[in-house]
Amino acid sequence: MRINFIFTALVLVISLSGCSSAKDAMGLTKSSPDEFRVVKRAPLELPESYALRAPAPGAPRPQEQAMVDEARQAVLGSAGRNGSDISSGDSTLLQKAGAGSIDPNIRRRVDIETANQVDEKRPVIKKLMNIGRDTEPAAKIVNPIEEARRLAKENQPTGYKNGIPDAVEQEENAK
Repeated sequence: MRINFIFTALVLVISLSGCSSAKDAMGLTKSSPDEFRVVKRAPLELPESYALRAPAPGAPRPQEQAMVDEARQAVLGSAGRNGSDISSGDSTLLQKAGAGSIDPNIRRRVDIETANQVDEKRPVIKKLMNIGRDTEPAAKIVNPIEEARRLAKENQPTGYKNGIPDAVEQEENAK
């Protein structure tokens, strides 16, 4: 009895390990965060004097920079903060690259393009057989009997009646 239970449990675990939805349910798949949506927080600092004033509700933290300023500092270094220390070559490069006209919805646009590419990564056999989709196939299911009748009617050449040539029918009627 105990051996049957162990054997059944082993077979169940092995069979479920190949199922991707079971792996997701058991937490065996890796899900990494989106690196573009992770925001780091500035570290806490001790004030110079301990005469603390209460923070204003909703006010930004004084030690944190805006995301635009952080990006500018990461690309241009500390000189990029005020913009006056940028060389003419750097400013020409930024102007030609279109740094002044940044699309604010770029993350959403990239997400849409990535979602459209997901279908391209499917194997050909799954695309042909429509395997792994929740949507109905675009093809219409045909009744084979009605389709055979329709094809026989369309493909019947002129001079035939009920699938028999008129000349053969006329000879049989003459006899």
